[in-house]
Amino acid sequence: MPVTYGVIGIHATHKIAGRFQIFLAPGAILLNIPTPNGREWKPATDLGVTYQLLDFKFPGRLEPASLHINIAKAWVVGNEGSFIDSSVELAGLSVSFK
Repeated sequence: MPVTYGVIGIHATHKIAGRFQIFLAPGAILLNIPTPNGREWKPATDLGVTYQLLDFKFPGRLEPASLHINIAKAWVVGNEGSFIDSSVELAGLSVSFK
């Protein structure tokens, strides 16, 4: 099974209950996907849910940051010639700054 990596992205969320949040609108993410010629960087849009794990002090910042776990579905833009479908499911960690 080919592996896809999401490296950097942005999205806006809305708190549903407690630490649970949903994406308000499609976000944007940069994915590294397998292709017949190796791997390529492709932009994608994504929708998903997130759960805030904890707040912490990020070195060099006065404001606290939050660590989240995310589950999202991403749709790759211009995906011709890839080994994956035009959509992919993702799970991972993210950091937000307050």
